[in-house]
Amino acid sequence: MALNTPDKIMIVGMALNGTGGLVAVAKTQLAGGISARWDVEYVSTYRGGDGPLTQITITSKALWQINSLLRKRCIRLMHIHGASRGSFWRKSMVCALARLYRVPYVFQLHSGEFPIFYDQECGRLAKAWVRKTLRGSAAVIALTEQWKHSLGMIEPLAQIEVIPNPVSVPQQLPEKRAVATTVLYLGRLSEKKGVFDLIRAVPSVIAKVPDARFVVAGDEGIDAVRQLAKELGVDSRVETPGWIDGVDKEKAFAQADVLVLPSYFEGLPVCILEAMANGVPIVTTDVGGIPDVVSHDQSALMTQPGDVAGLSQALIELLTNRERRERLRAQAFSDAGRFFSIETIDRKLESTYQRVMLDGLSRSSERASERRMS
Repeated sequence: MALNTPDKIMIVGMALNGTGGLVAVAKTQLAGGISARWDVEYVSTYRGGDGPLTQITITSKALWQINSLLRKRCIRLMHIHGASRGSFWRKSMVCALARLYRVPYVFQLHSGEFPIFYDQECGRLAKAWVRKTLRGSAAVIALTEQWKHSLGMIEPLAQIEVIPNPVSVPQQLPEKRAVATTVLYLGRLSEKKGVFDLIRAVPSVIAKVPDARFVVAGDEGIDAVRQLAKELGVDSRVETPGWIDGVDKEKAFAQADVLVLPSYFEGLPVCILEAMANGVPIVTTDVGGIPDVVSHDQSALMTQPGDVAGLSQALIELLTNRERRERLRAQAFSDAGRFFSIETIDRKLESTYQRVMLDGLSRSSERASERRMS
């Protein structure tokens, strides 16, 4: 479809060669039916791993590109992926451009810490800008019902819809071996993700499961994880391959017997959905949007953040109890297919896009009528 058609959708997010759940969601969305049915322009405003000056240059170029496209009147809808802090401030400028050119935008928030960011880190003027950005959205996409409620408390006038993250789900539940030994962690290696609680749980787990091994895959805190594992005398059981993606991540899920995510804050973690789709039983914490996706002792085992003893016991239980592993992963796989498949989420997004564009046409017609009558 040509660039100057009125049916182009602009998706704004991070650079697709970056890391993190937001990138994974954008890639999955682009790989689904949206790109096949719509003329999509993807623009990145941020690239991880670069210094401040480079990031400023990247954001400035992106804003120039977005402004140029909006001036050509070739964008009918914008879908903006954002999170907290710097991500929000960058994306709020994009939202402001959309409002300036009267192009409807869908703002999808991925950060489980957004209410904390708003309540504790924003002053009076910053809070007003947050509310204006949400209120000006044709649709704010919350990943779970819990986050819809939280965002509604921030801006009651925002049009909030619940559309979860998508995941590719195979036709059949993948097979797993009878003897479980491998625990997989995927995510940032930071305190708020609970990764250090996981390392502290390792000695108790290997005392009961001597062959247990832990693949702790992620970035940012590798040296700190390795140091703690060494101090606890379990460094030989903890592997830190760094951030993994693509084929490497597929292999990790194929070899994993349990997926663990002991976070303190979450929106809707992609690794939980990926574990569900890959038939890997889950140990996680009862935080953020996670309880809207999995239920304790039905599709996962859940503990409280910071409870190292409870985390250890849950891991031991799943590593040693095959019947429970099979029951939990079968239910989680079924839920993934019903609620979080790419096809299911594509239909929800398509419905939102159609509604937003129809509303935009109605408002344009009303403004045209008002001009003719004046």
